[in-house]
Amino acid sequence: MEVYKKHRPFNRFYKTLDEYNSSIKHEVKLLQLLEREFINEPKIDHYPFSKLIDTELCTKHHKINISENKYRGRVGDCHILIQTHCGKNALTNAEHVKIQKNIQPINLNNTIECIINNLRNTCILRTDLHPGNLCINSLGQVSLIDFKITAEIASMEYIKEYYKKPNLKDFKNELYNYVGCAESDHLIEKSLTSFYFKEKNHNDESPPQLIKKMKWTNGRFFKKSPWSMLYYF
Repeated sequence: MEVYKKHRPFNRFYKTLDEYNSSIKHEVKLLQLLEREFINEPKIDHYPFSKLIDTELCTKHHKINISENKYRGRVGDCHILIQTHCGKNALTNAEHVKIQKNIQPINLNNTIECIINNLRNTCILRTDLHPGNLCINSLGQVSLIDFKITAEIASMEYIKEYYKKPNLKDFKNELYNYVGCAESDHLIEKSLTSFYFKEKNHNDESPPQLIKKMKWTNGRFFKKSPWSMLYYF
């Protein structure tokens, strides 16, 4: 089993250490909840979330004086969440399309439906779904990662509406029309290039900058429905 150590430092996104510590506990709680309540429906041959193994305090980054200009002189902790490694994310996978080193998913439809069924069953609201937090491993198994403060516990009524399955044919057409590519193209790979070159002041940006903007800007469109995960690969 491959392990991933995820560093969660206290930084400018947290107003207080209490808020930061609460976010760590929150992520741990959600990961444990998903594993405890997991229902394999429809049936797939792997666990489609990152699995928490342990937590520890980072001795390297613990109580570091953070740069005053960048982080207003705060002194913060750094916790490590030790989790199962789920492979590379869909953005990185899309980068490898041109050199034909991208990985093709197996049993994708059932995997995404299983992920959504478990999020619905546990009333976990994931409003930050984008190609940066859906991963694929060397076997083609797809998993959802990253359960920070953007994942919340919501009412069942709201959850049912949020995860309601759309007309997939219409939704797929909407996604491809938005990016401006054919169904034979790789949707995420095309969205990293064609979309931003349509916009002003993006022509000189490097691929890493494009990927960052895809994650936070273009990614907003993919967040429109959690079922967009069907088209990340």
